[in-house]
Amino acid sequence: MTAIRLQLLMRPQHRNPAGVKAASRVVATFGIETTGKGHASLSARLSEPEFHRLFGAAIAVHEPLPVPQELAEYVESITVAPRHEYL
Repeated sequence: MTAIRLQLLMRPQHRNPAGVKAASRVVATFGIETTGKGHASLSARLSEPEFHRLFGAAIAVHEPLPVPQELAEYVESITVAPRHEYL
């Protein structure tokens, strides 16, 4: 099963360790696995079926996804991360 990688940009007032931690707890309730934490963002992944259930959208890199209401306090935007190309 393919994992979809996501990038979540935190709202400015939550770009701190406490805000990132709180958002990480909320994303876990959606079945999204946090794979990295920065000061202003979270990296995460979820399965393709879960992606379609949660977002109901086609997978498109760099197009903003709807932010679930439960995350809206913490997260400004969600996008699908581009694939890494190894040279």
